[in-house]
This record gives sequence, C-alpha cells and structure tokens, in this order.
Amino acid sequence: MNTPQAHLVDDDEAIRDALSWLLKSRGIAACSYASAEDFLAAWTPQLSGCVVLDMRMTGMSGLDCFDQLQARGSQLPVIFLTGHGDVPWEDSFRALEFIGYKGPISVEWEDAGMDRLLGAKEAVGFVRSLLWEKPAGAFDAAFSKK
Repeated sequence: MNTPQAHLVDDDEAIRDALSWLLKSRGIAACSYASAEDFLAAWTPQLSGCVVLDMRMTGMSGLDCFDQLQARGSQLPVIFLTGHGDVPWEDSFRALEFIGYKGPISVEWEDAGMDRLLGAKEAVGFVRSLLWEKPAGAFDAAFSKK
C-alpha cells in the first residue's frame, strides 16, 4: 500500500500550491494534479489517503472524475472544492445518494450561496433527510499511522 496522502486535483496552479503547502505544513503528505485526466491516469487501486477534487476544471469536471473513480471501485474519500457559488448542491447530494455513498459531507455555506445563520439549519435538514448511515470511520482515519 502507498503512503497515505492528499491527492489534490485542481486546474488552478495557485490553489494546488496553496493547498499543498497548507497540508504539508500540518504534516500531511500531498501530491497534486493539474487535471482530472492526469489524476485518473495516475490512479491505482493501491492509492491511499483522500482526494481533494475541484468541481469545475478545464476538461473533465470534478463530478465526472468522481464518477470515474466510483466506476473503478475507488475507496478513497473525496473532498469537493469549488470557487463558484452556483454549484447545484442538491443535485450533487442526490447523485451521491443514488450511488450509495455513505461517507461524510461538508459544505461551506457561503460557497453554496447560503447565509451561515439562516441557511445552515435548512441545509443540515436536507442532508439529514437523505437518511444516510453515519460513516464507520472518521476522515482522520484515512491518515492514521497504523
């Protein structure tokens, strides 16, 4: 098995550099890819850690990359990022439910176009309405030294 690391997939070099620096400064190994296609070309079932995946990129989108990973049987947790406030989160959640995703979800309220105080309760209620089971492992487990 490979050393667990964060696999950063973003077409913006500045974002890749900043995230890589941040993670490495916290002791988390990271490698980066300029496109979903580059990451998928390097992907193997032995990769471990997690994927930090931009939703919108030139070429293949983050959701399309996620679909490819699922089709390949990837077990890597995925964290979606976006700098756009118009991502259809409800559609994304429904797609994750449809494929049987059981992992954790985190949404930055402002990026999703919601007011943190007024929209959070509604958004949390929606996510809970999907009736997903609580994941067996925490995100941190992907980086455990065991």
